[in-house]
Amino acid sequence: MMIKALAVNEKDLKTIFSVLSPEFQSQLKGLYPGLFVTHKVGNRYKDSEGNRYVLAHESGHVAMVNVDNGSILATVRVGNVNNVTEEEMERVYSGKEMKLVKEAK
Repeated sequence: MMIKALAVNEKDLKTIFSVLSPEFQSQLKGLYPGLFVTHKVGNRYKDSEGNRYVLAHESGHVAMVNVDNGSILATVRVGNVNNVTEEEMERVYSGKEMKLVKEAK
């Protein structure tokens, strides 16, 4: 019997990814860049209207702050400001389409 597909959640996928060789990790990131995004404070995003945002930190919360006018799109309590989950980011996005432009170091 052969397994044709394996369903894993985001946490499991990151665990599997962490044990791979750096060379293989680099290859996978090149092939699937959106799959291995780490949302964290300092990341820069752009919405579908061209507005630019930075993910900022305030006392256990993250906020999506408009770089041009300083307005705050949303503030959300998160478990780890350096590894914000996709579910937490969906609340931060507040229904807007966002694209990661630059990942913080």
